[in-house]
Amino acid sequence: MVLTRLTHAMKGLPVIDMKEGRKIATFEDVMIDPKTLKPAALITSKGNLLKHELKWIPGKNVKVWGQDAILVDGLDLIQDDGEFSGPKTWMSVWDEVKGRTVISMEGTRIAQIADMFMDEAGNFVAYDLAQVHIEGPLAETKRLDIGATHSLGHDVLIVELPEGGQDGSQEIVEQEEKPEAVAEEMQHA
Repeated sequence: MVLTRLTHAMKGLPVIDMKEGRKIATFEDVMIDPKTLKPAALITSKGNLLKHELKWIPGKNVKVWGQDAILVDGLDLIQDDGEFSGPKTWMSVWDEVKGRTVISMEGTRIAQIADMFMDEAGNFVAYDLAQVHIEGPLAETKRLDIGATHSLGHDVLIVELPEGGQDGSQEIVEQEEKPEAVAEEMQHA
């Protein structure tokens, strides 16, 4: 059985150098590369209200995303650039992905992203959903496999659901919401 957990459950975990057994930081957030859907960077600090500066460790240097600690392979891994110097396409799970609207390839609003599930190897395995707008298994589990991703953009997540939903029985829930409300929701995401 593969252990998975939400990224918010990892917040506050110690980041430990495997070679010396020393805590070098505390986990705050994770950046996802929307092209590969892999962790691009582990965020260890976001600064404060007056000065927004990120401290981060490249995702390739994280060896274990454990239950009680995150293990990395070196003491001098923390990038302290003041401003984030990673690719501008990378997105913070907590600041940019959470709250993102999920849209099907047919243009139907499915849900909003509440969080993301990761396994111990550092793979994103599923989206945790909130405000699910369809019926069926997806509405019950509120968990969407990462493999359904067509594109993760800066405005919406577009997913490919099997015809008729996950098991062929999902139907669109009647919504009283007007299309303008959906457009407005995506602008604020």
